[in-house]
Amino acid sequence: MSLVVLPYLKNSGINGAVKKIGSRLLLMVNDRRGYADTLWFTLFHEIGHVINKDYGIFIAGESEEQADLFAKNMLIPKEQYKDFINNNSRITKESIKVFADLIGRDPGIVLGRLLYDKIIPYTEAKTFEELRYKYRITN
Repeated sequence: MSLVVLPYLKNSGINGAVKKIGSRLLLMVNDRRGYADTLWFTLFHEIGHVINKDYGIFIAGESEEQADLFAKNMLIPKEQYKDFINNNSRITKESIKVFADLIGRDPGIVLGRLLYDKIIPYTEAKTFEELRYKYRITN
């Protein structure tokens, strides 16, 4: 398998793809948003497609839902995430750090999931910004 990270093509709506070329697999992801949690989610999403033998580009449907679920659960175990949400009436930077340490993940991955699930509104994202890493791909 080969992994290729490409620049994001503006307005393409595509974050990654898996293509089978003969007996080899090409897994492609891009640098959309520049946040590490987005890159990790996209990478695990595409690995989910590999596991399900879904090769190509999918925009919507069951294949995408399965790959999303795979990525979510690989990055943050479902039951532990559910417990974290249910046991924290107020999410703080510290509670995110403690939970991330408990599951062996970067706090930015946890924050990205909390934002995606609207547990933390995007309007409050700046409050937690120090927990997320940005990266830039260069030639």
